[in-house]
Amino acid sequence: MAWYSNDEWRPSLCMVQYKDNGDPDNFYRLADYEEQDDGSFILSWIDEENRGDRFEDPWTLYSHALIDKVDLLDSDFIILDWLPNFSDGKSKPRVRDLSFSMQQRLKKYELFEVVDCRDVRGQAELRAKMQDGIPFAGKSTARILFVYSSNDDKRSAEAVLLRSSDLKYDGRLFSLKSRTPGSSPSVDIYQLDYDDIYSLPLQPTQDDRYLYMSSTLPNPVGKMSIRSFEDYAADYVKWFYDRAGEGLTRVQRREISSFVEGAFKVPERLEDFIGATLPREELADIVDSVQRIVHPESDTMSKLVASVLENDETFRNECRQKLLSGNDPEMMSLRAETTRLSKERDDAQSSLNVLLHERDVTRLKIDECKKAKSSAEAELHNIEEQKDQLLQRLNDDVALRLGLQAVVSNKAPQSITVDNSTALMPSACAYAAIDGPSLVVKNTVSEAFAANLKQLGYKDANGQSIGIKAFASGVLSSLSATNMLAIDSSFAVAVANALSVALNGQAAMHVSIPEAYSDAEAIARQCESNTYHVLVLDNVLDTLNEGMIFALSRLSTQIIFILPIGARGNLRLLAPEAWEHVFYVPTENFACIPVRGLEKLKMYKSSAGWEPVKPSKALYDDLSAIESVSQIVPIASWYIPLAIADVIEKTSETDDSSELLSADEWLCLHLLLVAYGSGDQKSIDDFRDSMSDSRWNVDSFMRRLVGNRNVR
Repeated sequence: MAWYSNDEWRPSLCMVQYKDNGDPDNFYRLADYEEQDDGSFILSWIDEENRGDRFEDPWTLYSHALIDKVDLLDSDFIILDWLPNFSDGKSKPRVRDLSFSMQQRLKKYELFEVVDCRDVRGQAELRAKMQDGIPFAGKSTARILFVYSSNDDKRSAEAVLLRSSDLKYDGRLFSLKSRTPGSSPSVDIYQLDYDDIYSLPLQPTQDDRYLYMSSTLPNPVGKMSIRSFEDYAADYVKWFYDRAGEGLTRVQRREISSFVEGAFKVPERLEDFIGATLPREELADIVDSVQRIVHPESDTMSKLVASVLENDETFRNECRQKLLSGNDPEMMSLRAETTRLSKERDDAQSSLNVLLHERDVTRLKIDECKKAKSSAEAELHNIEEQKDQLLQRLNDDVALRLGLQAVVSNKAPQSITVDNSTALMPSACAYAAIDGPSLVVKNTVSEAFAANLKQLGYKDANGQSIGIKAFASGVLSSLSATNMLAIDSSFAVAVANALSVALNGQAAMHVSIPEAYSDAEAIARQCESNTYHVLVLDNVLDTLNEGMIFALSRLSTQIIFILPIGARGNLRLLAPEAWEHVFYVPTENFACIPVRGLEKLKMYKSSAGWEPVKPSKALYDDLSAIESVSQIVPIASWYIPLAIADVIEKTSETDDSSELLSADEWLCLHLLLVAYGSGDQKSIDDFRDSMSDSRWNVDSFMRRLVGNRNVR
């Protein structure tokens, strides 16, 4: 293929490929147009057995806009401009229509379709075949070469050139159209090498097709008559008389038969008229056909002579002049009548033209209305589907919300006040006390946190997770944006203890929050405020205690709150605004194995103090981390993902670990929850499609989130 720069559009000759049902599928790339220094082009055909890089040398090109216009093409071939997608080296090439100037420059490089008639032996058999019809399927080029077998040469064959405008095509057969007066009875013959014929890729419902590999043909090697000579007998008689300089009068009509017989005493004139040398075996048939037409005893003779005179321009002009110059009253009346009739004819033709134009305009409007109707019906169908999905979602969510409310209302009333806050005294998270002096010191909180997770049974379940070190880094990066983390209850206690021991050498604290309780300050007072304590708050998310979440968000504290998720289906009922304060920690592909005897395990504490990394001040200048949902969710929901992405990027610049964390992977499930609470079904589906290569099992996450509803 030709060499191009990265930003240079490349013109290629393509063929429309069709599906089994006949619909267009794509554009198969056949050849490239290589521009020369003098501004001309060379058509460089692609060798199918030596294709290059699929990125630089694609098999097919695709344009949705052009596929919709395939029916408007004159043939199955089109010139397309394309450019490789250099953004990732994998996506389909970009395609555009060639500019007008390029189309004009390439217009002279016309294509020749080759129709294989090698089962036809000789010119006479080809001539008969052209009358009966030659099989063909597809939309051909404007010029067509019909190849037939003339000898036993295995390397070449003879071919005749015809234009598609000279042919009738019924979707199955090519045959000659009715002859037009004055058209030549002969066509050129070319000798074509088989090596110069390009075999096109097979279509699902078509036979083999071929193209001639050059935009110019070799010199003709001869001529042949493509039609039966009976089609040209009348033209020949008129032609011979014109050449002989003989005029036709009434007296000479009876003598025309013997005069025509004299024509065949000079057969070179007949060959001059046809434009090709006549085989001797065909000459007798031609003579008979002419003599049958001009026989003086038949009515055909009078019709022939009348036809010749009517088509003689000189004769018509003389008659017209004599008619117009006469002063006979009858002739004058006839002329006036002729003028009146001509005017009426012109008026009728004008009215007919107006009606035809109105008919065409009306048909166009009808077609536009049909298209608009189809588009509206499709849109209505989509709206109905979305409506059904939303109604089902509403029914499920209302049922679950009412069920939760019924559970709460059926319980014994609880009176919880600040004075009674001792009932909420935090306790250790169901583990034995940790022996502080026995702790092993690590250099950083991230290292200690990751080591503790492994000790507490946290592990990669299927080899597809982001890694435990990357997970620990993601949790610490998330604490730069919020001190409230939502974690699956299977992992919450292990994560809380691993983090708490890494920070201050103590097990995490735990408290169970009653329904509707929201005194955040009373809870915060139970923990020391001069260090980063980790506190697990049960029942906040499972009872949809949004008041507690908003109350915690207003505290100024160093406490890290872990909010376990017991029933993940409840998350869809949570107010979307809650995710402006809480970050969902992804745990898919991880498992947490219960560990006994914590006091016997080797646990790790950081030797250095820890402070959350501060996000950049220009946080909202770059929205690439949330581009897929920035049009769906409110601006208030942007801060947490933008801040986390910024801190992850800063951390990765100094982290030499083999388990580097990707902001896109860490944030995707949180963003999916935010989109689910704020967007419509189409927005959610589009966002899910963009996460198809995520490490997390997105479909499994959605099934747990939406319960028994179908997941696309």
